[in-house]
Amino acid sequence: MSDKSTHIIAITGTIGSGKSAVGEIVAKAGAFVTDTDFLAKELQAEGTEGAGLIKAAFGDKLYEGGFLNRKALGQQVFGNPENLNKLNGIMHPLIYDAMLREFGNARKQGHALIFALVPLLFEAGEKWTRRFDEVWIVAASREACIKRVMARDKCAAADAELRIGAQMPLEQKLEAAKSLGIPVTVIENDNGEAKLYRQVMKALKPHKKLLRSQSANHIAQSTNKRRQVDSKRIV
Repeated sequence: MSDKSTHIIAITGTIGSGKSAVGEIVAKAGAFVTDTDFLAKELQAEGTEGAGLIKAAFGDKLYEGGFLNRKALGQQVFGNPENLNKLNGIMHPLIYDAMLREFGNARKQGHALIFALVPLLFEAGEKWTRRFDEVWIVAASREACIKRVMARDKCAAADAELRIGAQMPLEQKLEAAKSLGIPVTVIENDNGEAKLYRQVMKALKPHKKLLRSQSANHIAQSTNKRRQVDSKRIV
């Protein structure tokens, strides 16, 4: 749970479901949004603690040329639960601390409504879920998720299937959400941008008083910065 000065909402869902699209909508509406995928990339950059731990676990060759070879890392972890758990064990504590720093920065800037895109919210466990006052689950058909991952990451269908298979199925996420004891909203993303927008704005309506006008500058600036690090996602 967050403190009384802020209301913090997690946006989660399967890879390719459209979490980033939802994040962009709420950011443009005036909410502070942080994306743990981009935090992860910053924490994996050469010279960081994360990079050192990844090299120790998976080999220095992943950083030949001074940048993390995400494709090579993906080949080691997707389809290999032991290696995936090892990577998550390295990154999750680092991402968690970075996320809390982002929340603190948001409070200092006077934001009352904070969103965090957290793809592996339920996989990461109670330590993570208890930090939120509400959860939005973005849901889409497996076929739609596969197509989006293929288009975004320029990968084959088999690779997209492997990445989706490495995450908790949507049905399990929905079941896990029932035990949280906090509000949970399911946002369907199979029927185009207009319908998605209407659903997000409806879910946002109870929090309208917490929004700051045009405070979307945060996601615009930090997201663009992180996209320069690497536009491809790994966890």
